[in-house]
Amino acid sequence: MTFRATLLPTVVVGCFGLLALLVIAAAIFARVYKRLSITRFRNQYRGKCLLVCGRRHGWYDFVINNVAPMLPADCLVVWSTTSSRPILIALRHLGLNEPKPLLVYVGNRRVAAKSLHAALLPLRTPAARNESIQQKVSILVADAFGEIKQIADHG
Repeated sequence: MTFRATLLPTVVVGCFGLLALLVIAAAIFARVYKRLSITRFRNQYRGKCLLVCGRRHGWYDFVINNVAPMLPADCLVVWSTTSSRPILIALRHLGLNEPKPLLVYVGNRRVAAKSLHAALLPLRTPAARNESIQQKVSILVADAFGEIKQIADHG
């Protein structure tokens, strides 16, 4: 047996070992990053309500004209843009990948969310400000907010 033949298995085992260590380090880093983003999100928005929306498919005008005025006073509208990326990442890490608009409440115990997409979709057609639509939206938002607040604060 030559020197080269005995060295080859050692090099291969060493490369696989190094690769395994790199994969484990990347997995640990991803887990720590995930936990940090969730912790930051919870600390920053504890006790607050968020309405996460996208600007596409006519939602922007409808939300601005008919949904935003009917939200609770402490509720923030968060648009899916690059500036709101940390919020969107934290919601994804929490498993809240439901269709937008998504009403989110950050409680003391948990983060609860409810998609308003299906309920608001039939009302979206006239994007202009409309009082009858605003009344329906107000009822929908109040019911959804009460439901998610109860879940978030009391488990």
